Amino acid sequence: MLVILEGPDGAGKTSYKDTLIKKLKRLNHDQRIVTVHNGPYETPQLAEEAFSDQYDMAEAASPDTCVILDRCHISERIYSEVFREDKIADEEYWALDKKMISLGPQLILCLPPLQVSLQNWKESEDEMFRDLMKYLEVYEKYQNIRRFTKCIYRKFDYTRDLNKPMILKGY
Repeated sequence: MLVILEGPDGAGKTSYKDTLIKKLKRLNHDQRIVTVHNGPYETPQLAEEAFSDQYDMAEAASPDTCVILDRCHISERIYSEVFREDKIADEEYWALDKKMISLGPQLILCLPPLQVSLQNWKESEDEMFRDLMKYLEVYEKYQNIRRFTKCIYRKFDYTRDLNKPMILKGY
């Protein structure tokens, strides 16, 4: 199983990942679980190298191995549009999106209400940026995630959904 978690800083990706791992361990004690945190990258070249490794890791997903990617190429595209003038070329980006989709990921968009996400962001000490306008721009881009992937996704709002069972293919 391949799970990709996307969303802005403070959106609940870590909470989702931790809850998912507990559930998977309860359901299948023998399953190997691999988690990878990605980004941000300073240049498109560094991002492309990381995504090549990330794709290799994602290919390892199987019934016996669950790979959880905390952010993927989608976040790289969103954050690079807000913070850098350069980004991965469109052709390469969409080829990567298609390649990732071919692996059958379960894309989870973690996106609580803006007020909650903002509060988490403000309280955090280790997030990558402190510019409110940039944060709002990032949040808006996640609200319009269809511009950044053709992958089918499930929206997760931890303020409503954390105690609900996670609906994952195969479980």
